[in-house]
Amino acid sequence: PESKLQNKTELYLYHAARAQMIDEIIRPSLIEGKMVIADRFNDSTHVYQGGIRGYNKETLTTLDEITNGGIKPDITFLCNVNAKIGLQRSNNQNANRISENGKDESRWEMEGLDIHRKINQLYIDRMIEKKENGEIVYFLDSNNLSISEMVDIALDKIYMMLSFTD
Repeated sequence: PESKLQNKTELYLYHAARAQMIDEIIRPSLIEGKMVIADRFNDSTHVYQGGIRGYNKETLTTLDEITNGGIKPDITFLCNVNAKIGLQRSNNQNANRISENGKDESRWEMEGLDIHRKINQLYIDRMIEKKENGEIVYFLDSNNLSISEMVDIALDKIYMMLSFTD
């Protein structure tokens, strides 16, 4: 019989993958003085597993502390996009993946537009909270930007920030 990934399993898998990435890539790179740019980190877990799957903030924060061992972003970018546009982009990317390697990663896309609107709002709320806590957060209106344009804008902001800290 086909098995459905349980919410608790999903939560632990994301934290396990992040712990492995931190131990193998991020921490050694930071020790070497390198800059690390990651696509997603704890914020995704708080949005998806917290806001959508219902895990409370305290549980997620405790797991973050165990998983991250003190590692946290110096700066966060929210590439904000209208939920309908984001869902279309995601469906297109998934169709490309399926045609290239047969791998279907449409689990969240199948949940529909309403859940994506909620996800979008949860990300905005999370970034506002981070900003209120003194963290550096940039909102990028990404509705009409390509991925390379978003990366260019983010890198410009990072370089500006670094030039003020040297």
